[in-house]
Amino acid sequence: RTTTHMEAIQPLASAPSPQKVEGNSLPNVKQTVQKAATKKRAAPSNEFHITVGTETIDLSKPLDQSFVRLEVLEELRKTVLKLNADLTTAKKAKTTASHSTATSAEEERSTTVPSAASLKAAEKKTKSQIKNLFDALKKGIKAEKWQGDAKVVKVDEVLEGSEFDKIIGKADGTLIQPTPENKPTSKVTIKKFTSSQLEAIFGSDFKAEALKGTAWTKGGQPSGGGFFGFGKGGFTKSEKIGTVLITPTALEVNYSQASLKCTFKFSCRQNSYGSSSFWGGDDDDY
Repeated sequence: RTTTHMEAIQPLASAPSPQKVEGNSLPNVKQTVQKAATKKRAAPSNEFHITVGTETIDLSKPLDQSFVRLEVLEELRKTVLKLNADLTTAKKAKTTASHSTATSAEEERSTTVPSAASLKAAEKKTKSQIKNLFDALKKGIKAEKWQGDAKVVKVDEVLEGSEFDKIIGKADGTLIQPTPENKPTSKVTIKKFTSSQLEAIFGSDFKAEALKGTAWTKGGQPSGGGFFGFGKGGFTKSEKIGTVLITPTALEVNYSQASLKCTFKFSCRQNSYGSSSFWGGDDDDY
């Protein structure tokens, strides 16, 4: 029995003993666990996160106290500054693109050939403005007392820059200001016209009979019965004596680009003979 027992346990005694592992041949379990944890915590591309050293922090989730460290706060500060810089750059790019688009659209409109209908409408508007100006001149002439002396009749209008150019700017005349010699940077335009140049502006549709004023005698003359008006005679009073034709002989125009105010100064004379050409020949008053 004894022999048999020893034989039975012999295989256990002869089983190989565990081999001794030297050096780093044993797997580093701690390192493996850390790598797996780090890989697991890596933020997906669609999450907002920051990286501090080898650690990735997902900012889409609440932070616990373990993340309240100086290096984490510093990384957050840099991230905020970068986001702000990116936002500013994006806004500038958007503004530049919008301005470029608007400029291109404006240039396209400016180079578009106007239609026949728009040209006809613009021409009609210009004629209407000239007629309104002429009507204002007639009204101003009627308001004056014409006693044989030349007068200046003023008319004020409000004109856009393009309207002024069509009526006055492109018309033949003498530019006084601005010129290279006289206030070249001035925003106030002064231009003068002769009687013949006036006819080119207003056209031949307006007849001389359209410009009529009221003639008056000059008062203050000594009347009979006294010496130089003293005594019983006194002085005469100005009296209305009828209708007289008035002739514009020249025009000075002052136009302000800032206020759009345009002042027309018509130099006019009384026609003592009751008839004349509309614009009174060539005796200009400047």
